[in-house]
Amino acid sequence: MNERRFSGRNALLISFLIVATGLALLVGIQWRDRAASAAADQQEHAIQQEESTTNLAIDTNVVLEAVLDSASKVVTQLKLPIRVPLVPSGVRRFAVSNVLPTPQSSLHGELEYEGGYEFGFQDGLICGLKSPDAYKEGFRIWPKDHTVGVYSFDACLATAKLTLRRVGGDGASLLTNEMRWEASVPLDPEAPHPSRWRFTWDYGNAAVVEVDADELTVKSYVLSPVHGSREPWPLSFGRKPIEVTSLSGSTAPDWTRLQIKDVDPNRAVDLVQGMLSDAAEFCRKLGAPFPEFVREGDVVPEHSEVFRGGWTRQPAAWLRLRSGVTVKYWSGSVSGAITGDSVENRPERDGLTRTSAEYRSVARLSPEEAVAKVLAAARRLNLPRRTLWLDTPPIVQLTFLPGATNGLKRYLVHWEMPETTEERRQRWERILGPHAGMNPAPLVSVRGEVDAVSGELKAFHQFQQSLPIFSPDPE
Repeated sequence: MNERRFSGRNALLISFLIVATGLALLVGIQWRDRAASAAADQQEHAIQQEESTTNLAIDTNVVLEAVLDSASKVVTQLKLPIRVPLVPSGVRRFAVSNVLPTPQSSLHGELEYEGGYEFGFQDGLICGLKSPDAYKEGFRIWPKDHTVGVYSFDACLATAKLTLRRVGGDGASLLTNEMRWEASVPLDPEAPHPSRWRFTWDYGNAAVVEVDADELTVKSYVLSPVHGSREPWPLSFGRKPIEVTSLSGSTAPDWTRLQIKDVDPNRAVDLVQGMLSDAAEFCRKLGAPFPEFVREGDVVPEHSEVFRGGWTRQPAAWLRLRSGVTVKYWSGSVSGAITGDSVENRPERDGLTRTSAEYRSVARLSPEEAVAKVLAAARRLNLPRRTLWLDTPPIVQLTFLPGATNGLKRYLVHWEMPETTEERRQRWERILGPHAGMNPAPLVSVRGEVDAVSGELKAFHQFQQSLPIFSPDPE
C-alpha cells in the first residue's frame, strides 16, 4: 500500500515538473521572441533615424570645402580670372541637393561665387561652369570655315576638347562621339555680339562647351557626370567643420587717416565709398592677380589719397588695397590698376621680389603675346578699339635684356595717337600755349605691363577721359 502511494506521488511530481518545464520553456520562448522583436524594432528605428539624419543633415561645411577645392583646380586649369584658392567668404550661394541615402547616391548641387561665376557639382567632379559673360542670346548653326573671331574653328575646338579632358571628361568614350557646332551670330548681323563657338557632343547633350573665339578661353561648359572620371563623393564627409573667414578687413577703415588734398574731407570719403563697386568690376575684368572684389575693409587709408588732378582739376583718387594693388580713379571712372610688384612701384627694393621665380627665371613670353594680353584686357573692359587707336601698331618696351636671368622682366605696352612730331607740337600749343615745350609728350590711350615669365598682367591704364573726344563732367 505504501509503495503504491509513493509511486503515485512520484508520478504526480514528475508530471508537475514536466508541465512546469514546458510552461517555462514557453514563457522563455515568448520572452525571447518579444526581446528579439523589440531589438529588431529598436535597430530598425536606429537605422531609420540614421538615414533621416543623413538625408536631412548633410555636412555642408565639409562639402563646401571639397567643392571649393575642386572648383579651384578647375579655375587653375582653365586659367579663369579668379583668385585661387576659392574661399568661403567669396561664396554668394551654395546649395546641396537633398538626395536619398542609398548606395547609388552621391552629393550634387551648385555654387555661385564672387564675380558671378557659377559651378555645378555631381558625382565627384565640377560638372558645370558658367562665366558672368557667357552668351545668353542663343546660337545658330554656322559653317566652320566662316570667320567668327580672331582664332580659327580648329583652335577653338581643340580648346573645348582640352577643357573636357582637364575637368574630368573621358575622351575615349565622349570626344569620339558625334558632335555639332554653333556660333553666336544673331539674326541681325549688325547687332553687337561676342565671338563664340559652342560645341556639343552627343545629341543628348553629354557635353557642351562655349569658347570665346577672340580670347581662346572657355566661357561655359556642361559635362554629363556619366562621362566623368572621378569617384563620386559619398553622402557623409565626416564631421570636419571649416572656418568661414573674410578676405576683407574685419573693421571699418579709419577714414581720418585718408590722405586728402584740395578736396572736402566728407566728399573725399563719399568719393572713395562710391568708387568701390567700379573698382571691383575693373579689377575683376582684368583678372588675376587683381582682386575679384573691393570692399571698405580692403582699403588702407594711410596709403590712399584723394586729390584734384590734371589741368581740369578733377577729383581723383588712388586707393591702396591690402592685397598691394593700387586702383586709380579720375573724372568719374576707374582709370587704372597696378599690382604691388609692378615696376611703377619699384618692387626690386623688396627682398621678396628678388627671390621670386619671376625675378630669377628666363623670359618665356614673346612681345606679341604680351600685346595680346593687354588687348584681351581692353576687350574685357569694353574699351572702344578704334577710338583708342588699338587697331594701330603698339609701342613695346622691355625692362630687361634678352637672355637675362636676374631682374624683373616686363613688357611695357602702350598705344599713342597717330600723328607727326609737328602735329603733336601744334596740338599741345593749342592746349597749353607757348609752354608746351620743344618735345611734347605723345597722347597715350592705353598702357599695360606684362611679366615675361609668368604672363601675368601687372598694370593696366586707360586714358579715355584724357582724350580730346572726352569731355569730363566738372562735378
